[in-house]
Amino acid sequence: MVKDEILHGIPYGYFNDDNYGDLLVVTKAGGFGGEDAIIKILNFLRNA
Repeated sequence: MVKDEILHGIPYGYFNDDNYGDLLVVTKAGGFGGEDAIIKILNFLRNA
């Protein structure tokens, strides 16, 4: 289930599964985000 976006075009959410429903998932296509997108994603995950 997609919850929101970390940055434009970089969504995050959770698995729709009883065993893994608390596992945070981030997807990132190569064409989205600036040079610092990975740093921003890691900072987001660190504070999640």
